[in-house]
Amino acid sequence: ANTGRSGLVVDGWAGSATIRRAQQLAITPVDGVISGQWRGNKQYHWAVTAISYGKGGSTLVRKIQATLGINADGYWGRQTSIAMQRALHVTQDGYFGHASVKAWQQALNSGRLI
Repeated sequence: ANTGRSGLVVDGWAGSATIRRAQQLAITPVDGVISGQWRGNKQYHWAVTAISYGKGGSTLVRKIQATLGINADGYWGRQTSIAMQRALHVTQDGYFGHASVKAWQQALNSGRLI
């Protein structure tokens, strides 16, 4: 398998292991889930499977947004996907799919949050 130092498999699906690694690097609570998300945004991060829906947004997403210099509301929508794609040097279409997740997993494996 294609793994890096942190052992994440670069498979294009952001499940709990990917989110846990991101939370460790972001120094946020580590539970392996992006919580408090709005269901209407699902299309913009469809390859991210470790998500729970509700109110309040995610501490991890707020940290990523702050790192990227965009509005840190904690909700992963189209603008967050575009900013992450720009930082990861992948196609900026606003839909965080397999190619975007693979690039993110590679960044996480090399010790970078984004």
